[in-house]
Amino acid sequence: MSDLDTSNTSPSPLDMPGAKDAAGQPDTGDNVEVEAGDGPSYDDLLAERDKWKKAARTNENRAKANADKAKAYDADFEKYRAAFEREQQRQDQQKTPDEIKAEAAAEAARKIEEAEAARAEAEARLLRFKLAEGVPEFAMGLVTGTTEEEITEQVAELKAALAEYVSQQVGEPRRPAPNPLAGRAGQNGTSARDSFAAAMSKLL
Repeated sequence: MSDLDTSNTSPSPLDMPGAKDAAGQPDTGDNVEVEAGDGPSYDDLLAERDKWKKAARTNENRAKANADKAKAYDADFEKYRAAFEREQQRQDQQKTPDEIKAEAAAEAARKIEEAEAARAEAEARLLRFKLAEGVPEFAMGLVTGTTEEEITEQVAELKAALAEYVSQQVGEPRRPAPNPLAGRAGQNGTSARDSFAAAMSKLL
C-alpha cells in the first residue's frame, strides 16, 4: 500500500466539530461512545444533574416561602403596632390633667436621677485614677469604690496583694511572673491578664 493511501487513518472534514454526518445532518456529538472505565456513565451523569436540579428547586421554593412569611410578618407587625398606638392614644385621652401632670413629673425625676447617677460614676472614675497611682491600668477594674476612703483602702489592698504575688513568683524562677502588658499566654494557654486576675482573686 502506498504511503499516500491513508484514507482509513487520516482525519477528514467530517471529523471536525459541527460537521455534517453522512446523512447531511449536523453532528451534535450525541453519537460519541464512552469506553467503559473512562468515568461515570451517561445515566450517572443524568442522575447527578437531576439531583442538583431538584435541590435547586427545593432551595428556590424555600426562599420564596420565607420571603412570603417575612412579608406577612411585617404586615402583621404593622397592624399590631398601629393597634397598640391607637390604644395608647385612647388611654392618654382618658387621663385627667392631674394624671398627665404627675406622669410628666415622674419622667422628669427619672431623667434627673439618671443624669445624677452618670455624673457620680464619672466623678468616682476620675477619683479612682487619681488615687490609684502605681496600680496597672489593666487592674483598675478591681478598684470599685466610690468614695475617697473606699478607693484608698482598695488601692492599698491591691498594692499589697500585687507585692505578695510578685514575691511569690520571685521564689519560683521557673515560673516567672507574667507580663500582662506583653499579652503572652501563660501556663495551660491562659493569658497573663487572666493569670494575674486569678492570682489576685486568691489574695484579695
